[in-house]
This record gives sequence, C-alpha cells and structure tokens, in this order.
Amino acid sequence: MPKHGLLRPLLVLAGLALLIVDLGGCAGSRPPSDAPAPHPNSAGSMAAAAPDSLPQLSPAELAALVKGPPAVRGSAFLFTYVSRRARSVAVAGTFNGWVPTTHPLARRALVPAAGGAAAPDSLWYALVPVPRGRHRYKFLVDGNRWIADPANPQQSGDGSGGIASVLDVR
Repeated sequence: MPKHGLLRPLLVLAGLALLIVDLGGCAGSRPPSDAPAPHPNSAGSMAAAAPDSLPQLSPAELAALVKGPPAVRGSAFLFTYVSRRARSVAVAGTFNGWVPTTHPLARRALVPAAGGAAAPDSLWYALVPVPRGRHRYKFLVDGNRWIADPANPQQSGDGSGGIASVLDVR
C-alpha cells in the first residue's frame, strides 16, 4: 500500500468528527446571526478584571447583589446571571460587537460571617459600559451556550431563530 493510502481515510474520519462536534449543540446554543464566533480558547480563560474607569462594587454592595435585569451603576450597567454549574460566563451584544471575551462576568465570592475563607457563589456579575441606543445581548455560558437573560423580560429575535435580550439605554 502507498504511504499516503491511509491519508484519505484519516481525513474522512477527521471531517466526520468535526461534523459530529458541530451538530452536537443544543437549542439556544447558537450566537445571533451578527455575532462573530467565540475565540476557541475563550471558554476557560475569561479572567474577570474590571477596567479602572468603571465603578467598583464595595464588599457590602457585592454581598447585597441579587439577580435582575441590567441596572445602571454609575457610568456602567450591572449585568447579573445565576448558575452554580457554570465555569465561565460572559455578556456579549451589539454594544461590544458580540465579542464575549470583552466582558467576562466574575463569580461572586462571599466571606462567611465567621470570617472564614471566601467561597464562590452562584451569582455572576459584571459592570459594562453601554452606549446610548437599543442593544441586543446574550450570555455565553462555558464558551458554548448562548442564553438570553432570564431576568430581563425585554426580548426580541436574534436573527438566528432564537431570542436575545434587549436593553434600551437613554
């Protein structure tokens, strides 16, 4: 058998594997039609660092956070998402070109009353500057599931057969 006699079957198998992975998504896992694909390494590398120009949350504000639709906090909007199982969460929308690595959410860590070590909570949050206008957005969970904001009743089509959340900034 020639040296490259195995090349064709290997390429066919690799193509099938890619097709199976591509078809393996679930409903709601597609980004909106105008969203770029997430960076391949974005799932586990979303470090939560707020720029210095954004307002910061005090420990008391952080402890008092509850899920809800985006709310104005100084010069930014506070986005929240609740999930115990998520390993990473980001918010992307028309305000950031649908680039999920731009605005990762941080997982809140609460310090127990006894003063022990901080433990991660199920609430994720981020302060995001959003310009005036009407914006569509979604959360990207674990780098592969696009989810409309369950705390925001304002929604519209996302252009891909799904639903996106809507934020009107005046």
